[in-house]
Amino acid sequence: MRTADEQALRVFERRMVRSINGPCFLNGEWTLRSYHKIESILGQADIVRFVKSRRISRWGHVKHMDDPCMLRKIMKESMAGKNQTNQENAG
Repeated sequence: MRTADEQALRVFERRMVRSINGPCFLNGEWTLRSYHKIESILGQADIVRFVKSRRISRWGHVKHMDDPCMLRKIMKESMAGKNQTNQENAG
């Protein structure tokens, strides 16, 4: 996962937490929750870490599938062409 994608996921996560929890009423004013307040709500939860762990667990399931399975065949194949950084892939 690229760092730009990771950053976009984190921004999306904070935006969703902000909309779910709504504004807070402090000192007679309605204000949006600050970045630090959202971080305290989330605690140690990190959407990027969650997505990466789920990706690894799915890879393990595909790795142990039988050979006739389409996902297993796709995983074994090497990709030809250019990757996202426009470098040639060996394959």
